[in-house]
Amino acid sequence: MPRVFGEVALPADLPPGTPSSTVLIEVRDVSLSDAPAPVVASTVIEDAPLESGGRIPFELDIPEPEPGHDLGLRVHVDRTGSGTTTPGDLLNTVAVHVAGPLARPGSSPVVVPVTQI
Repeated sequence: MPRVFGEVALPADLPPGTPSSTVLIEVRDVSLSDAPAPVVASTVIEDAPLESGGRIPFELDIPEPEPGHDLGLRVHVDRTGSGTTTPGDLLNTVAVHVAGPLARPGSSPVVVPVTQI
């Protein structure tokens, strides 16, 4: 099973003293544009420190995608602790695909920038 190594890139404008938060990292099958993308792997980082411009490292095992399928990362930094996406949380707003060279040993970590919503 391939393993993805990455870093969540926090925005440079986080206010000082931002409390630690839960970070949800999901790998989804993003092959179909007209259907919800099912989660195929995920990990949760509890009490992740949030520093302006900081990075949160992660790693997770991902399944081999089926032929013709594409996998993408979704990151949700849950600043409110609600378990749902709410104003003030951080999300990635750029597609980050994972497969092939990103999931090979020795590859560079994938960087996932997040933005406050």
